[in-house]
Order: sequence, then structure tokens, then C-alpha cells
Amino acid sequence: ARGDFSTCDSLENQHYYFYVRRMAMKPNQSMVAKPVVLDIADVPIAILPLMAAPLGTGRRSGLLTPKFGGDQSLGFYIENLGAYWAINDYMDLTASGDLIEGEKGTFDRTVAKSLFRYNKRYTLDGQLDYRWYLKEFDPDRSGWDLHFNHAQRLTPDGRTTLSGQGSFVSTNDVRQSNGIDRETVLDQQANATLTFRHQWRNNASLNVTASQERKLVPVNDELPLRRQLPDLSFSSGGALFDP
Repeated sequence: ARGDFSTCDSLENQHYYFYVRRMAMKPNQSMVAKPVVLDIADVPIAILPLMAAPLGTGRRSGLLTPKFGGDQSLGFYIENLGAYWAINDYMDLTASGDLIEGEKGTFDRTVAKSLFRYNKRYTLDGQLDYRWYLKEFDPDRSGWDLHFNHAQRLTPDGRTTLSGQGSFVSTNDVRQSNGIDRETVLDQQANATLTFRHQWRNNASLNVTASQERKLVPVNDELPLRRQLPDLSFSSGGALFDP
């Protein structure tokens, strides 16, 4: 009753904390609290009438733990605001958002994110990572960035496979204009490949590859975009015909 909890490093003077009037906990099972008030510098900022969260181990659906902060370049921000959904034993979905005030206080750096993952042993493995950059919450001025990777066995013996990886963007400057971390800003290529492969028992193999190469920075005042569809190759380790 009437307690607070925080991940702030300062124990004596907490920069932020959650105040809870009543809380009931079942160890390794669940936690229920009401109401929950977010305080920053001892000033109430937001309130949740009720909060419930799992405390057990393993994959469980539920709300993500948000991160609060602020600096001169980003202003006030709330990161990782969203939820995790364990769809079944083979796939899950994480939907979250970062509310970023920005230097001008117009929330021009806000981004909505979704990560869909799937994995079934000996069959398929991959993920889709989508980011929607919201310019002042205006969809007409927003851009998106999609990354994917996929690996799949089409036959039980693994001789026929389908694999691919890469990324696609809405505009050439979407990463440079909206990226916050150094890795995103410096990634100025949106390449993608998709390959079908079949291998016969005599070590002969067939590869069919579709690819796209897109540079996001000008080269000789041009933004080259090259698509190759399809590229076929056949290789064999022995004679094509028996004597």
C-alpha cells in the first residue's frame, strides 16, 4: 500500500518513479496495481487507473516497459511505449512507439515500430521490421523503412530452399532525415535479394535470384536503382551425361 518503484540510478533523489496506492503481487505469476501515477521530479505527469503485468518467466503477452528521458537535441521523449504479443509457439509481434519532442517541440522525430518474428525448427525462420516515421503526426509527410530476412526449407530433406534479406524505403532521405542512432543515418543503401535454390543428389544445383540495389546518396548527381530479375545459374560437380 502507498509505495513507489523506479529504475532510476539515484536511490535518495529519484528523477522519476511510479507511485501506486494499492498493489497485489503473486510471486512468479502476476502483479495488479491501481491507480499508477508517473511522477517526474515529484510532479505527476500521467495516471493509469489499473495496471496488470505478468511476473513469470518465458514468452508472455503484455505491455512493454517504457523508457523516459530528455536532452537538448531530442527534447523530452518516451521510448518503447507499446505491447508484446506471443501469438503462438512459432511467432510473435512487438508493436511500440517512440514519442520524441524534438528541438522545436513539434514531435517531428516520433516513430511507430512493429517487429514480426517467426521460427519453426527445421522449416522456416525470419522477421519483418517496419518503422513508420511520423513527421508531427502528419501521415502525408511521413516515411517508412522496412527490413526483412527469411530462410525456409521447401522440402523436408533441405535440398530445396527459399531465402532472402534486405530493406525497402519510401524515400531516399528517410533514414538521414529521421534516424536518431548513428547506424541508421549511415546506412545509405536499400538492397534486397531473394533466392530459390534446389540441389540434386549428384551435387548439381540450380539457383534463381531476384535482387535490387538502391543507393540513397547521389553518385555523379544520380541516384542509381538497379533491379535484376531473374538471375539463373546452374552448377554440376560431375559430367552432364553418362558415357
